[in-house]
Amino acid sequence: MRKVLIATHAQMAEGIKSTAEFIIGEKNNLTFINAYINDIPFKDELDHFKKDLSKEDEVVILTDILAGSVNQEVTQLTDRPHTHVITGVNLPLVLGVALANDTTYLDADQLNKIIADAKEAIIYVNEFEPEIDEEDE
Repeated sequence: MRKVLIATHAQMAEGIKSTAEFIIGEKNNLTFINAYINDIPFKDELDHFKKDLSKEDEVVILTDILAGSVNQEVTQLTDRPHTHVITGVNLPLVLGVALANDTTYLDADQLNKIIADAKEAIIYVNEFEPEIDEEDE
């Protein structure tokens, strides 16, 4: 089973998960850790998440910022088979991972495509000129 963990500083993770599930419905394999908002060390929260993993589980961890403390801690999990860490989380990235075919493990090409699609969703709207299909006019 694929498990998706959104792990960020403060409450960003919970907000993105909530918004994603508002759009696509509740996902049992989608979870979050809001780091550093209580007295529980992030490492302990991550250890709690890891306890529920089986050997066969694929894990995709989405973090907020490269080289941040959350990202540094979860990067240690990349030695585990079928574990991927992606930083720079945004809603399109969460949706892409959550909706990806889960009958097989994701590979680097699939993940890079999801990342590219998420990057393309970042647009400076002031300069955005939508493509108009002549049939729509």
